[in-house]
Amino acid sequence: MTKNILAIELGSENLKVVVLQQIKPDYKVIDYKILPLSEKAYDMDGYLNVNEVKPTLEDALLQLNVKKMPVALTVNTNKKIVRTRDLPLSNLKELDGIVKFEAGQFLPYGIDQFYLDYRVIGSGNLSSDNSDSEKETGEAVKVMIGAVPKDAMNPYLELLNACNCKVLSITLHTDAIYSYAKQHFLEEGSSVVICDIGENSINTILFENYEFLADISSDNGMFNVIEHFSIKHGISHKDSKACLLGQLDVILSKNETEVDQLYRKIEKLNQFVSSDAVTAPNTGSSAEESSTLTTENASKSYKASDAIQESITEVYADILKEISRMMEFYRTRRFGTRVNVIYLCGGGSKLVGLHAFLKQRLGIDNIHLISENNTHPLQDDGDLNLIVAAIGGALGR
Repeated sequence: MTKNILAIELGSENLKVVVLQQIKPDYKVIDYKILPLSEKAYDMDGYLNVNEVKPTLEDALLQLNVKKMPVALTVNTNKKIVRTRDLPLSNLKELDGIVKFEAGQFLPYGIDQFYLDYRVIGSGNLSSDNSDSEKETGEAVKVMIGAVPKDAMNPYLELLNACNCKVLSITLHTDAIYSYAKQHFLEEGSSVVICDIGENSINTILFENYEFLADISSDNGMFNVIEHFSIKHGISHKDSKACLLGQLDVILSKNETEVDQLYRKIEKLNQFVSSDAVTAPNTGSSAEESSTLTTENASKSYKASDAIQESITEVYADILKEISRMMEFYRTRRFGTRVNVIYLCGGGSKLVGLHAFLKQRLGIDNIHLISENNTHPLQDDGDLNLIVAAIGGALGR
């Protein structure tokens, strides 16, 4: 039996909408749209702006020509809280109560202010210390517990309601990635890290065998990487992004001295505080354009690819830090073990030189884009790196 589901994920930069046909236990991507969100899609506190996003979602639904198709929504917010716990083996009703009690122990404030969900992800063992007897163990289940504040989740529900979408399921990003990984490349004896590099966040998720182990999120995403490169080389954020994604080879003026670098930083600062700021004129690739370089000697100019290689350790430091942090977490909890493979996804997964840099610094050869393991052809296979969480949120629904 087949059925179609509309899989939706709202990232910080793009809206991803996928028409998915479920042919259990497999699926097929029928069509999809990746549309950019406006700068006002989220407010300063990271809450979704329904009125700003509604036209974009309506446009996607119109382009895909879908009506009244059930929606599986994947939510990725830095306000999410995800924990794993070993809980007593019990019936569903009892487990619901145990999960609520357990969540109440780690949530920062009242449980009634959160939407709560959980998934059984494996078996575990319960242990209890008893001074009069040896340690006893009992049967347990390993549970992933996810919670999102209601004031953060409600705008997503309002958006779907405003667009007349029928909600089938709502899945947190961590759980969606887990579902996708379990179906595609988790196996016995494996230890896998998936790093989703988004515009404003880096989500690093750890798996062992078929089980989810941990999720670490940071607010340092692609924007920080690009802005760092922009300030360092005195070019616009837009051109910096093009450089780092290999879409534009900008001629830069090389920073020869610390004084040069200081002047560039001051110049960049002036752009931020000036109401009629203009981008630095260092973006030419022709002989005529390169004459606008701020260095006195244009013969000292060099290409963006050279600049990336020279500053790669500094520019990609946040990504390295997040993956290293997860690997260290795994090493300290599984003494003598190491991560076998790392998969990258998200908009930042194709940053120029990132793969080679991570391989060298982490000492792991098996670092791949998720799209390299794609068995479901798309219009552009590279798009899988952007829509993987949307697909994962719909699997099994």
